[in-house]
Amino acid sequence: MSIRLGNTVITQIGKIKAGSSNVKKVMAGSTQIWPVGILTWVNVPTGSSFDILGVDADQDTDIVLVGQNAISRSFNSGSSWTGQAPGLNIYTDVIHFGTGYFYAPATSGNLFYTTTTTGSWTTATGSFGSLNGITYRVSSNGFYAVGDNGTIAVSDGLNSWGDYDRVNTSNDLHAISTEIIVCGNGGVILNLYFDIDGPYWALESTPTSSNLFGIYSRTTGTIRHVAVGNNGTIITSGNGTSWTSRSSPTSENLRDVIYSDYHSLWLACGENGTIIQSGDGINWSIEPSGVSDHLLSLAKFGNYILAAGANGRLIKGI
Repeated sequence: MSIRLGNTVITQIGKIKAGSSNVKKVMAGSTQIWPVGILTWVNVPTGSSFDILGVDADQDTDIVLVGQNAISRSFNSGSSWTGQAPGLNIYTDVIHFGTGYFYAPATSGNLFYTTTTTGSWTTATGSFGSLNGITYRVSSNGFYAVGDNGTIAVSDGLNSWGDYDRVNTSNDLHAISTEIIVCGNGGVILNLYFDIDGPYWALESTPTSSNLFGIYSRTTGTIRHVAVGNNGTIITSGNGTSWTSRSSPTSENLRDVIYSDYHSLWLACGENGTIIQSGDGINWSIEPSGVSDHLLSLAKFGNYILAAGANGRLIKGI
C-alpha cells in the first residue's frame, strides 16, 4: 500500500493489523496522515466479463466463481481459469465443503454440486423458488439454502433436499450464516427453533427495515454476528437474537460480509467498489479497494480475502 504526500510516495512495508498498538502516524509537515487501508488489494484477472455473484475457495489454490450462465474455476490460485457451467442458470452463491467439493444454488430453484475436479456438476434432487444463498454447517453435516418468498431448504446429505413449512415470513431471503441465521428483505432476521411440532423459523426484532443481503457468524468474540444491506446498513449481535444498528461510513448498498481470523478484521463489500472494515464490529471505516465495479461476494482464500463482483472483477486482499 502507498501513501502520497505531494510528489512523494511512501510505501508501506508489511501489513497493518487492525487493533495493533504499533501502527504509527505518517507526518507531512504539521499534518497527520494515517494509512489509507488495512489491506492491500490486488487485481486477479479472471478472463471473464460475467457478473460474479458468488465466490468461494478451498484453501489457497482452488477457487470457484459463479454468476449468470457461468461457473469458472481455477486450480492454481487464479493463474488460469476453466469454464464449468452446468447448463443455463443464474448461479447466485457458492460454498465449498470437504476437499474440492462445491455447492451452488440458482434462480431456477435447483442446486448443483461437484465432488470432482473434472468440471462435472450434478443437479441435486429437489426444486424450489428462486434461491439466493447457501451455507454448510460442519457440526451437523447439513446444507441450508434460502430464497425468494421465504423459501428455506435443507439437506442432511449430499443430494436430496426438502423445504421447511414453518417459516414465519414471505419476504425474499438472501443469505444464511454457518450458525444458521437468515437475513432478507425488510430487515428480516430468522433463527431456527424447535418445539413439540418440530423445527420452525422465527423472526427476531431488528433495528432496520432495510433489505439485508449478507450475514456472517463467528463462534467467538463480543460481536459474533454481522448483517449488512442497502444504504450502508450494518447491524450486529452477540447472540443472534438481540441486534444493534451501527454507524456506517458509507451509504452504498452492501452485499456481503465476512470475518478474517488472520487479520482479526470484519470486512463488508458493496456497490461501486465499496469495502468497509472493522476490528471490533462496532466502529467501521472505509477500506479503499482501488476498483469501481460493484463488489457482490467475499470469501476467505488461505490468509487472504477475495472480493468478487460485476464485469468479472476479482480482487485479493493481502
